[in-house]
This record gives sequence, structure tokens and C-alpha cells, in this order.
Amino acid sequence: MQEKREKDAKLIDTVKAQLSYGATFNDIAYSLVLNGQHSAVAISHIMADDFGFDKRFSIGVMKRPYIYMDVFLALKKQVDNGNLIMDESSNIEDCIFYVNPYHAEEVVIKLKKWNNKLFYCFNSQAWNLQ
Repeated sequence: MQEKREKDAKLIDTVKAQLSYGATFNDIAYSLVLNGQHSAVAISHIMADDFGFDKRFSIGVMKRPYIYMDVFLALKKQVDNGNLIMDESSNIEDCIFYVNPYHAEEVVIKLKKWNNKLFYCFNSQAWNLQ
């Protein structure tokens, strides 16, 4: 148990050191995933206990923090942006998020004309179309 507390304290210190003073709820949740905390329930507990967000817990069977859905939606937004992958096999009690190792770079596609020839440019590499 002591080892888990030390690991959690190190994670929280790392995240706080990486974030700016005005970090948003979404920034903190995303940073926790980047630093190895993948469980949305665990992130909800950290957000409530260590970052001062809504500390109430539901009285339902799962006893998750009320902010669980906010955490889920913040991380789902990162999934939609391609930064994270959501574990589709997650159970109904929790959702697991991972950093997307295949995140696509922003693609820049342009058509350029040079010396009366048309070139197709893809991320600064050019191919002759004529």
C-alpha cells in the first residue's frame, strides 16, 4: 500500500511540474494518461483528491466520483483528436485510455506550379504530375 502511495505521489508531482498555472481540467486529465495513468476511474479519484475538483462520490454501486463523466468526455475528446486510443473492451465500471502510437501528423497537401510544371507537394516533398 505504501508503495502505491509513493508511486501516485510521484505521478502527481510529475503532472503538476509539467502543467502551467492555468491548466484546465482537460489538460490535467490528458497529462495523467501521458504519464501512465490509464484508468478513467483512477484519474477521477486523482482529480478529486489531489487537484481539488468535485470531491463528491456517487452512492450507486460503482461509487465513482461524480466527475467521472467529465474525465471520460475530456479523454474521449483526445481520442477524437487522434491523441489517445480508448480500450473498446473496457467494462462498464471503467474505461481505459492509451497514448496513440500511430497518431498521424498534420498532412499538408499543395499543388505548386514551377517552371510551367505542376507539382503535388505532400509535407514538403514534391512529385511531378506532368
